[in-house]
Amino acid sequence: MNITSFNKGWRFFEDRGAFKLVWSVPQDARVLDLPHDAMIMKPARPDSPNGRNTGFRNGGQYVYVKSFELTEDLLGKTILLRFDGVYMNASVFVNGQRAAFHPYGYTAFEARLDPFLKPGTDNEIRVVVNNAAMSNSRWYSGSGIYRDVWLCVGEQAHLQPLGVQLRTLHADENKALLGVSVTVSNLGDLLEQVSVQTRVLDAAGHEVARHETPAAVLLTGENTFSNELEVASPALWSEDSPVLYTCETTLLRNGRVLDMDTASFGIRTIRLDPDQGLLINGKATKLRGACVHHDHGPLGAVSSYDAEYRRVKKLKDASFNALRMAHHPAGPDLLRACDALGVYVMDEAFDLWTRAKNDHDY
Repeated sequence: MNITSFNKGWRFFEDRGAFKLVWSVPQDARVLDLPHDAMIMKPARPDSPNGRNTGFRNGGQYVYVKSFELTEDLLGKTILLRFDGVYMNASVFVNGQRAAFHPYGYTAFEARLDPFLKPGTDNEIRVVVNNAAMSNSRWYSGSGIYRDVWLCVGEQAHLQPLGVQLRTLHADENKALLGVSVTVSNLGDLLEQVSVQTRVLDAAGHEVARHETPAAVLLTGENTFSNELEVASPALWSEDSPVLYTCETTLLRNGRVLDMDTASFGIRTIRLDPDQGLLINGKATKLRGACVHHDHGPLGAVSSYDAEYRRVKKLKDASFNALRMAHHPAGPDLLRACDALGVYVMDEAFDLWTRAKNDHDY
């Protein structure tokens, strides 16, 4: 899909009204750009139910509002918003109708907009964030839309966002075998005859592998297509040589490009051996790791690539080669920085699975 930033020009206010059906935007709503941490701007309170976990700062309920124009060139298109992270309990409304709900504060989610949009008028996008139940975190969580938001526009048949996945099936100095899976969505009411083309480019932009397969995409459904690609004399990714390739995936119909996705990746194998331990590309590797949370001190929970790269670079310069994300999934910017700098990641899912450490944690 055509993916562009949707970060600029939001109106923000804290929702303190008891009657939640009042849908107006207050005159003093602040205009801001995302990502945004609503908690870091609040003063610390010694009586905060969160205590030291969030620096004695309270959570709350917050509202972000933005207008969107459905122009003529967008009619009939699939239109999504992808949120990289909202803390927490996020409801997305389009013209007053709820389009999505996502409770967890650390995973990405999408809201489909086009069924609710109207041409010829300003369409209101409203995100209501509820972080008022305290306490819900053992570390500084921040509040609000603290990671990037993306506008994704595509045809009825399109590549599913984040739907291209690669695995290194085998790799040595002579060749690498890559497993590629591509998920195609069709939101239309017609069977689509398409083809899926996958190209692998090296760091210099030269094509080193290509595969194309014809495919039929079911009505109002998803199909996942898998294939294997061989790369000769690969440059293997490791902490000492973090070489990145590019996977370029194109969805075509009768030779016309319907959609395209581009992602960077490293070619490397990972194996656990009972005698040698962790093997990266067949070489025994010791993890010199640090546990990190997602905040950035005075920036609060706001995530940006520059801040993530700075943190990872300082750790790498201090001889760390691994990060453990404590205790939730890492954001895309952190993972990109680790890819670029050659840092291994233990990417956790939850603090606990079946028990709670706080009254209102996830």
